[in-house]
Amino acid sequence: MGFDPNSSRDVRAGDTHDSNIDRPSKIASWGSSGSRSSSVSSLSFEGSADGIVDATIITRNGLGGMARTKSLRSLCYSSDNTTTCMMSSLSPTTTVQSKEFVHNRLDQIQVGSQEYESVLRKMMEPHLRKARILRNRFRDPSSFGAANPIASSLGVPYTALRKERPFLFDEQTHPLGEILADTLGVDDLSRIHEMNVDDATLRSSLLNPARRAAFHKAYDCFVTTFCLPLLHSLAISKQAFHIKSSSARITYRYQAFPTIDIVRPGASATLPVCDTTTGHSIGCLAFHIPLTASFGTNALYTESYPGREDWHPLRTKSGGLGFLFDGSRCLHFSVENTSNVSRVSLYFRVMIYRERSWYDDIGNEDDDAGLCSVAQVRDSYTGGTYYDEAVIELGRSAFIKRSERLQDPDKRQAFSFV
Repeated sequence: MGFDPNSSRDVRAGDTHDSNIDRPSKIASWGSSGSRSSSVSSLSFEGSADGIVDATIITRNGLGGMARTKSLRSLCYSSDNTTTCMMSSLSPTTTVQSKEFVHNRLDQIQVGSQEYESVLRKMMEPHLRKARILRNRFRDPSSFGAANPIASSLGVPYTALRKERPFLFDEQTHPLGEILADTLGVDDLSRIHEMNVDDATLRSSLLNPARRAAFHKAYDCFVTTFCLPLLHSLAISKQAFHIKSSSARITYRYQAFPTIDIVRPGASATLPVCDTTTGHSIGCLAFHIPLTASFGTNALYTESYPGREDWHPLRTKSGGLGFLFDGSRCLHFSVENTSNVSRVSLYFRVMIYRERSWYDDIGNEDDDAGLCSVAQVRDSYTGGTYYDEAVIELGRSAFIKRSERLQDPDKRQAFSFV
């Protein structure tokens, strides 16, 4: 399956004339000499979120702990009564007739068309019902209330930052794909399935401190010198901080090591999930960074807003294009990869909260300032080395990292090699 040249969702990294892509006015370099430097404690940023335009994107959780199963093309034909494909809301004339019909039709019809969405929805519906139940089960009743719909913004921090947004980054400044390929010992990430490299070998490369050091530094530099300044600039432009004091300290808690997804041709589908059902805070915003071409059935699928279920794939012809979206609430999944290209991508999370001060004791500042509450900052991954943090003071243009030392991958961190 190839690219649709007429698709408005397909964005080529490097198309600097596209006004619908977020980009800072200046991208931080690795070092003054052009070499790849280690993480620094003081990180400056420049840029503006002016001109940011909402766009449709797609991603998925990517945790190794995510349930993996048979192809979605066969799931709805399971003998399990709980996953029956015949829905009462579908008329006999629109019900999928056979597994072979679905397999052939999904490959032949255009991705994103009404017919494609119809066939995909019929296959997904039994599993979406389960995903909806799980998502509601993990909602915070103190923040949402049982009567509020899943799309409600009540108790949800920084709602203005949760719309799906693509952004470009400079692959010369942040050569994530190149360094990851070197770390894994492969020549071309998109052809990794053709190389004699098994999952155990890939994991051993990432678990070896010396082998992963260059990639870990590159990732941390990318997050702290590009992604966090971009997100901070967007927050300021959207007036996401309800804070009166210009000296308030804002903390960005980010995943210290990314989830790495390798989706080979023939890879099984993933069940629809959202990050809150895997133990992450509702305060987490998701970053999805494809390092290879992402198209057709090797791409990721999501909804553009919680509960909307307007499933769409994220497609990009090359690296240098990333995506920010509400992964904590939006369901996302992948279908069976019937393409001949492996998709390699990074997935990580960021949450934002205000530094507490002694002023809080006498009530001179707003409680949470529209950011994560104390309870929302704590999730199942708090503690250990899963998260790292960088702090910025409003009115200043520099992030300060909590620690100059890179955190070792947490034992709860999984590598997803599909």
